[in-house]
Amino acid sequence: MVEVVGTAPTSAMVIKKFIYRHSWKTNNNTIREYTINTSLNMKTRKSKIQNLVYIIVIVFLLIYFKFFQNTYIILKSSYENRLVSNYGYCERNSYGFIKYIEKNYKLEKNIKIINDEMFPRSDGFIYKPKKDYYKNRIILLNYNEKNSLIDLNKYKILEKFKNCFYLKLK
Repeated sequence: MVEVVGTAPTSAMVIKKFIYRHSWKTNNNTIREYTINTSLNMKTRKSKIQNLVYIIVIVFLLIYFKFFQNTYIILKSSYENRLVSNYGYCERNSYGFIKYIEKNYKLEKNIKIINDEMFPRSDGFIYKPKKDYYKNRIILLNYNEKNSLIDLNKYKILEKFKNCFYLKLK
């Protein structure tokens, strides 16, 4: 025997009131809650995607500018070694040779530095404000016999390393 929907077992009376109303019909409150929840989910999803894009850009920039390699070099090498590797010992700006001369000869005054190659001036490495220049001493960097304006015969060589000279007038 099959019972009709809305009737109780062994009853001939029809149930007029909907007992299971919430199971098949939603009201405005549940629709509003669903809309709020989905919009919050969309916002959090957008912010997660945006955060992921930021992280990817940051990682790309760290790799592009060699952040990890540069940090390692800064932590591993001393300040002097990093300057010598960038400016050279007796090439380019010859930072290493200039510092060697300053340390070993204990220069009291400023000294004229001449670079025979086309590099920025190296005077700033050992410049002392409010001090005069030596009149009879020069540092000659990257000496080239063919193109040099300095005649070595007029000077006494106090120190020489490859093509870098510390000279004094005779």
